[in-house]
Amino acid sequence: MWSKLVRFFKRDNPSRDELEAWKDDILEELDGVKKVLRRQGLFLEAFKKETLALMEEKKLKEATPILQLAESFFYFDSSLREGAALPSGLDEAAEMVWEKLEIVLSGLGLELIRRTGEPFDPRLHDTIEREGEHDGGAVVTKIIQPGYLHNGQVVKPARVIIGELSNKGNQEQ
Repeated sequence: MWSKLVRFFKRDNPSRDELEAWKDDILEELDGVKKVLRRQGLFLEAFKKETLALMEEKKLKEATPILQLAESFFYFDSSLREGAALPSGLDEAAEMVWEKLEIVLSGLGLELIRRTGEPFDPRLHDTIEREGEHDGGAVVTKIIQPGYLHNGQVVKPARVIIGELSNKGNQEQ
């Protein structure tokens, strides 16, 4: 492909007739070079996307033990709270552990979906059970199984029980 260009530029003083004769060949070769460069650009872009996706997948696999630890702590915390009411000191200690655990997870680009009282979001929550009838004002009343986000994308939705948003306080005001 490059041979005609190299030969053309190796010549010292080509005549006008020679330039005209080579013009079409050179333009054709330049078009070929442009096509090759476009293909290379597309290939590099696809390679970049694939590499980034593989890196994210690897990060997620490396974070699996920490996610399992977070889920285990969630179940432990839930079982303690479902039994007798936790003394205030233990409740505060559990919240401190959650704060530390969430800092570690956020450093890995992970976020646990574990909070109750939040509005139901079908992207984040998978409904297991509904408590009562509701028309749009549903909130998460109980988390059955936590979910998580990785860099803002839902990897695993939380399995939840949803119920009616309490309107009593709003009506009295």
